[in-house]
This record gives sequence, C-alpha cells and structure tokens, in this order.
Amino acid sequence: MKRKLIKQGNGALTVSLPKEWTQSKNISAGDEIEMYEEKGDLKISSHKKLIENTYSLSISSENKHHLKHYLTHIYRLGFERITISFNDESIVSEIENITHLELFGFEIMKKEKDSIVLESMFDSDNQKYATIMKKVFLSLQEMASLLETIHEEKREVVLQKLQDIFRKNDRNIFFAKRSLSIHERNPEIRVLDWELLKGLLEVGHYIYYCAEKISPQKNQVIYSTTLSIKHYISELSQFYFNLNEEKYYYFLDMKKIYFGENLDALETIDSQHRASLSLMNSILRRIQLAASPIYSKYLLLKRDH
Repeated sequence: MKRKLIKQGNGALTVSLPKEWTQSKNISAGDEIEMYEEKGDLKISSHKKLIENTYSLSISSENKHHLKHYLTHIYRLGFERITISFNDESIVSEIENITHLELFGFEIMKKEKDSIVLESMFDSDNQKYATIMKKVFLSLQEMASLLETIHEEKREVVLQKLQDIFRKNDRNIFFAKRSLSIHERNPEIRVLDWELLKGLLEVGHYIYYCAEKISPQKNQVIYSTTLSIKHYISELSQFYFNLNEEKYYYFLDMKKIYFGENLDALETIDSQHRASLSLMNSILRRIQLAASPIYSKYLLLKRDH
C-alpha cells in the first residue's frame, strides 16, 4: 500500500498508519510503536501486548507426562500468560516445580481447584538477552572446569555441581529463546541465534553426559582434552561477542587443530580410555557445530556493512 508523506517542522515527515493494521495490533493514539531499519528499508512494529498473547493448555491423564514439554515450548514462543486447566490436583506440584526450574521470570498468579495461571513478571529485552548469553557461555566454561577435576575430587560431588549448573543453563537458554521470539525483528539473525542456542544446549548436556561415563582412571590424553574443551568454549565465547575477521580465521584454525589431533589420538590411546576420548570428541564436535551460526552471522553482518 502507498502512503503520502506530510511535511512537518524542522524537515521531519509524517505518515498515517492504516486503520486495519492499528486495529489488528490493538493500538490507538498515544501508544508507542518501534521503527527500525532493515537492509535499507524502514519497518514499523508494535510492542503493545495483544489479547491473544495468552495460551490456554488443557492437561489430562493422557497427556500429563508431556507437561514439561508443553510449558517450555509455549514459554520460548514468547507468550506472556499461560492458563493451565486440569482434572487432577496432583499435577499442581509438578507445575510449580517446572515454573521454578524452567520458566525464568514466570510466577503463578492465580491458583484454583482445576486451573492455574502463569504470568511473566518482566519483559525480556535485548539488554537482558546479552546478559543471559554471557551467563550461558560462563556456565559452559564452569562445566568444562569441573570436568577437569573429575579425577581429583569425589565423583559424586563433581556430578552434582555439574547437574546444578547445566539445569540453570537450560533455563537461561530457554529465556534467551523467548527473548528472540519477542524482540528480534531480523529473521536471518533470529534463525542463526536460535541455532546457536540449540548448539550450546547440546554442549552442556554432552559435558554432563561425558562426566557420567568417563573412565575413573586418570589419563594424560583425557586430561589434556578437558583443557582443550575449556579453551575451545572460551574462544567460542570471544568469537560470539567479538565478530571480526581475526577471530573468524583463528577459530577456523583451532577447529582443525583440536578436532584433527583428537581423532588421531583415538587410534593410539589404550582401549579402557578410548570410549572416554570418543565422548570428549563428541563435545568438541558440538562446540564446532555451535560455531557454524556464528560464522554465518559474521558473514551476514559483514555483508550489511
């Protein structure tokens, strides 16, 4: 549709908004809208909450085992209010537990005999997204550091610490995905960041899984690989927060060194540690895959500048 520009004071221009669009977005005079530039075009978006921003979920005995799956995915999609109806009061404690552990920023706002209403207590803006991403990378580095100590401290203590960190990390990644759904207007960036978050989630889970399965016998190659994992995650973090050509090529070179050396080591390491090294190679591979959307993001931003 075409709109005529109207001249205002000091060289400013104004344009009217289509009635159909303002009604569909439930906005009126005095409300704020957001204007942003994308590939040279100026785009307009409304941040006003829509009535439809509530998701209603019905839980029965047949589908209650999928409750966590439902809630975490609804949360990530950016809904502000989730209404859950049920016919089994025993499900209340499970809803409370999932909300506390998985749905960062959500609280139970209403509780009745056959329903519960969850609601977001604050908005997940872009500044919070950057902060959460720093926490995600820091958590993965902490997990890698704990992996180094698996032969030095009591195994059950290390595993418990790892479990605590990766659960918190999962929650932070869910929050980051939610923030992307709400705020990221560039579809190319949103897809790449979503892919990165998926990769980082897998890195955390593989570190914990590796710690559970790793051989209790200390081995120098295994220990050296744990150091490589920690350093690789650190470099991945720096690459994400400092998208530049130097980091781009440096990280490509690191990929060849780390992954190549560890594949060679599989052929020479003794049999009792071969499975452990293979698991660690899986972690390095997940880090490598997580880097792929960062490469793409770098090239995309380079194109736009």
